[in-house]
Amino acid sequence: VQTCALPISRLGKLTSRREYVDIARRTIERFAAQIQHYPTGFAQMLTAADFLIGETKEIIIAGRANDAEIHAMLRLVAEKYLPQSVVAFNYEPEELKHYIEQAEYQISLNNQATAYLCEGFVCQMPLGSSSALASALA
Repeated sequence: VQTCALPISRLGKLTSRREYVDIARRTIERFAAQIQHYPTGFAQMLTAADFLIGETKEIIIAGRANDAEIHAMLRLVAEKYLPQSVVAFNYEPEELKHYIEQAEYQISLNNQATAYLCEGFVCQMPLGSSSALASALA
């Protein structure tokens, strides 16, 4: 049960679904007494609590699945330690918008790989290269 708190909180933040965030929060609250007595036994739960408390960065990478620059962006994000972040790959905006509302607008620009770096669903200007994304994440 305790390992579900982090993924469900990430899913809630990524999709803006408050009910998922509430489930994660209630799960953590139910284990509060045990966490206080044995915090090292609840590392995932504490990570989930930290994730829910802090500001979350949303990273949306949009473009064609076979684009080399897309792969470079995805590799860059995967290699960085970004504990307060959620990441989505938007290669099919019409499909993804059913799960992530803002995905309809976070699309590939000029048929090129495009990254959107947002915090609290307020986005910076779109980034058109992995080097620009690397600079923004630094």
